[in-house]
Amino acid sequence: MPWLRISFFAARKDVEALTDRLEGLDVTSISLSDGAGEAVIDSNFPTERGWSRTRFEALVGLQTPLKPIHEVLDRFEIAEVSTSFVADEEWEENWKQVVHPRTIGGIQVIPHGTVGSTQHIAIKIVPGLAFGTGEHPTTTMCLEWLQSIDLLGLSVLDFGTGSGILAIAAKKLGAERVVAIDNDPVALRVARENATTNDVEIEIESALKDQSQFDVIVSNIVLSTLVEHAQQLTSKLAPRGHIGLTGLIDGQQNPVRNAYSNIELSSSMQSAEWVLLAGQSNDLPEHG
Repeated sequence: MPWLRISFFAARKDVEALTDRLEGLDVTSISLSDGAGEAVIDSNFPTERGWSRTRFEALVGLQTPLKPIHEVLDRFEIAEVSTSFVADEEWEENWKQVVHPRTIGGIQVIPHGTVGSTQHIAIKIVPGLAFGTGEHPTTTMCLEWLQSIDLLGLSVLDFGTGSGILAIAAKKLGAERVVAIDNDPVALRVARENATTNDVEIEIESALKDQSQFDVIVSNIVLSTLVEHAQQLTSKLAPRGHIGLTGLIDGQQNPVRNAYSNIELSSSMQSAEWVLLAGQSNDLPEHG
């Protein structure tokens, strides 16, 4: 399937607001890089403080109305915009160039088609158009956090699964049931492909469809989405269940702590400017 790629540069001060506006439109994927076109990341993480200019690449379907997108760009006084056609294969090949074998504790994330270490749990990833390769600090922290919990026999919810890397890791770490949620149809396709590649059974859905609670919830998304879904996620956490929340930069912890006030977010991890908050439900198990 061909796509239309819209490329332009934006000032650092406008990156977060511009990303929020574009994500509210029918944009399939947004990737950001520095002015030289290096350090590609997913739009889930719009703030790279060291870049004076940020290059945007927005991917849209050929039938997507372009007028709303250009209206947003005009609002931010972005005049120089280039467009090009791109096939699935070309976009996914670009991602493969930034995915390298990476060891995180007892897990090794490797590109599909390569051989990993026999001493580690191997997770083979083809990220395609979905976020999650193990390269970004938030993904790394989530993988470290999951390994700090004995997942054997537990149920795990990966909310905002992207490529499915965290759900796959949970299953390979011994979780009995793993549910992966994402509202992006492209991410759902990629996550299913990666689950098949890794020979694991994961329930991959666009929304939570049952009333089950989970022993462990991990969510690597963005601040606004974490806050928006706080009530839903806390209601899905089993008594004394573990929860790990990230996609945050240093200084964004308080809105999350306020939104999840009934969760004891007593521990945190930090890598560069990125933060993961973790804790347990305050509810005691019911006896009857």
